[in-house]
Amino acid sequence: MACATCFACLPLRTAQVVSWARTVAVELGLDRNNTTGEQEEAYQCDLLRDLFEDAVEPTCIQPEWLEWRSGLVPHLARLMQDEGRFDELPVLADALEDAGCTALRLLAHLRSPGPHARGCWALDALLQKN
Repeated sequence: MACATCFACLPLRTAQVVSWARTVAVELGLDRNNTTGEQEEAYQCDLLRDLFEDAVEPTCIQPEWLEWRSGLVPHLARLMQDEGRFDELPVLADALEDAGCTALRLLAHLRSPGPHARGCWALDALLQKN
């Protein structure tokens, strides 16, 4: 069964990826024991979108966003990624907007409640990881 909100995750829905998503959730310390099958599946789809959404439609990161205020945006992105401070991603979205970013999908993702994890497509894009 595909998630109710989209079918973008269908190509990724192999047993290996679903198993990996469960492992990531456990490593993040999220208690997933008290969820229904549908809740768990929706959560896993959200987590997969967090990691792979940009593969469907890559975001073009402008150099001026990364250079703004002596590299504040990549500095914040690195800090949030390394320390797992994903609840602060809206602050990064605000900094990006101040730097001139108009990429609505990127800004909306950073402001979304998540789940977010290491390997988040938006952070990887801002850190110029392939």
